[in-house]
Amino acid sequence: KEHIEQALGVPALIHGRDEISSLLKDARKMQTKDAKKNTELKELAGQQSKLEDELTSIESDLNSLHDQSDEIQKKVDDIDDELRNTQAIQRYKIKLEGLAYEKKSIELQIQSLADKRRVLLKTAYLDVLHNNMSGQLVEMKRHRDQLQNTSVQKAVLNSQISTLKKSVDDLICPTCKQIIPGEKIQPISDEIANLLAKENLSYASPDPDPEHIRKLNDNISRLSEIKSTDEGPRLIENSRQENKLKVQLLGIESQEDELKDEIRGFDTDQIMRQRERRDKYNAQLTLLSSDINKKKADKTENITKQDHISKLIAKHEGVKDKRSSIRVRMYQDLENIFTKGVNQLRDDLRAVVEFHAAKAFAEITTEKTYSGLQINKNYGLSILDQEGRILNQRSAGAEQIVALSLIDGLNRTARKAGPIVMDTPLGRLDPKHRDNVLKYLPKMAEQVILLVHEGEIDSERGLRNIAERIGNQYIIKRISATESQIVKR
Repeated sequence: KEHIEQALGVPALIHGRDEISSLLKDARKMQTKDAKKNTELKELAGQQSKLEDELTSIESDLNSLHDQSDEIQKKVDDIDDELRNTQAIQRYKIKLEGLAYEKKSIELQIQSLADKRRVLLKTAYLDVLHNNMSGQLVEMKRHRDQLQNTSVQKAVLNSQISTLKKSVDDLICPTCKQIIPGEKIQPISDEIANLLAKENLSYASPDPDPEHIRKLNDNISRLSEIKSTDEGPRLIENSRQENKLKVQLLGIESQEDELKDEIRGFDTDQIMRQRERRDKYNAQLTLLSSDINKKKADKTENITKQDHISKLIAKHEGVKDKRSSIRVRMYQDLENIFTKGVNQLRDDLRAVVEFHAAKAFAEITTEKTYSGLQINKNYGLSILDQEGRILNQRSAGAEQIVALSLIDGLNRTARKAGPIVMDTPLGRLDPKHRDNVLKYLPKMAEQVILLVHEGEIDSERGLRNIAERIGNQYIIKRISATESQIVKR
């Protein structure tokens, strides 16, 4: 804001007001001396004298604070000038620090995967054992079931033979308890013979050993407890993630080597120390700014009290016609006039900047739903929609158009119009906005200097509309990380 108002000429009026304030201060001192000679005004004169001393002390403190601020700001500016020549090195150093952090993070992830793999391997053998034993378990179950079925079949066969023999011996049907007719005896005897033949055949194989079956069941139970933990897929995924991280790690190490080559020969630690020193100075500037604002508030309060006492003194019959009181009233009126003039000038200048900026914005933007721009006290611009409402969200391209419009508005409103230098002004714009900006640039100033990169503008097609206005074109040719050469096209 201060730099903008300086270009617009506001300080000239402010300096005039400050001169009047200085004359008013001297006039009050004269008025206080005159008041001390009047017994009725001695108390007020004493208060005024005390306030004058306080104001002198406040102003002395303010001057000291401003001197300190200026001194520190100069140190910051000097460091900035020094660092500006090593910006590429600073970026490389900061990037190296970021890569070191990223590298450490990846190494920790690899270590974590290794720890997880060790845990998985503790139970992974169960997968192997389960896979190897699953076939054997199936065969053991089949053999056990076969033995059990054989035992059951023999028991059933013996039961059937015993039941039929008893029915023949007793001639009583075991089911209905009726006497078996004679003609039924022979079929029963034949069935008994048939069953005995089957029994003889079954005896050809040994009877299943119950102890053997019990042992089989025990083994089957133990093997069935071996469950697959499915660690195999997890181990494979673990290995896949580890390999991916190792590839990333190799990429980071490669970048580190390249960056180290770029900064070799530079005292990067000294550069970083300068950055830290600058940050500390900026922190001091922040504190000083707070102290300055507080002193300014104390000064305003003191002057307000002096104005009040001065008015009371000026109303007294004994001093109101004295030259000191007349001067006080005159300088107070002039100070008020200058203060209002400064405020009015600011408002008028903002209105003019807003007018020209809005006009430029209307020509450059392709969005027809925008109704214009609105400026605030700090010369910030907001986009207005068709209803005149401020848009709180806007795209990066819109921000760029607003910034260009502000530059145009300021240049047209400034006391002296100067050349405009812009760095990558088209980078965030779509092709249509880019064409509109290039068409508008010749209207912004008699001389416009653009610093653009290859991807920002087509030197053949993009500059066609302003070809006759181009004085010279230059290419910045990179020689090394810290050296470039300007070549005329």
